[in-house]
Amino acid sequence: MGDIIGLIVGVVVTLIIFSYLLGDNVLYRWMLALLVGSGAGYVMGVVINVVLLDWFKEALTADTLQLQIYRSVPIFLGILLLFKGFSSSKLLSRLSVLGNIPMGYLLGAGAGVAIGGALLGTLFPQIAATGAAVTSDNLWNLLRGVVMVSGTIAALLVFSPRSIGKNDETRPAASVRSPVLRRVGEFFIIIALAAAFAGAITTGLTLWVERWSALLKAALSLIGG
Repeated sequence: MGDIIGLIVGVVVTLIIFSYLLGDNVLYRWMLALLVGSGAGYVMGVVINVVLLDWFKEALTADTLQLQIYRSVPIFLGILLLFKGFSSSKLLSRLSVLGNIPMGYLLGAGAGVAIGGALLGTLFPQIAATGAAVTSDNLWNLLRGVVMVSGTIAALLVFSPRSIGKNDETRPAASVRSPVLRRVGEFFIIIALAAAFAGAITTGLTLWVERWSALLKAALSLIGG
């Protein structure tokens, strides 16, 4: 009985979500609110049961004082972060300044991780791979490397700074005044955006097919097909 109810609910929710193709409607917004609310509730439950309670338990039962302090610092920063919610209160608005300490730490650590990941995980390996392709003895790899380098330089020049002319009018800098070079850079940018859009469409179609396939398999299993 539970499987039948779950199948019916899944079909109804799927059809309501797909009703957005016909236009925005109230039922679709309800399903979005249900998705966001259930996701937030699940994350909150996981954080409380798996992260917060376990962290408190480890901090209280730690063997050494150093380990207790190590476990207590994140809890203390988390408590300070809660004071950011008092900014609208007249009585407790002064305490909201304490929330800037963990916020600064989070932003600094996040920026450091993002910049380090972008440099070490994307930029440097890409430069090394492009350089290896350009210096390759294989004609095909050499051609690919030249195209990659040319496309990257042309695309970056499209976003080069603009100079200020008379009457505060902006005009392209000298490096991108050439219409041919600008067109080449825009062409590579269009190709990159088209590839990203095609990947998004393919992912959406894959999810669509997988969802209907799961519903059909569940329906066939219930009727003995």
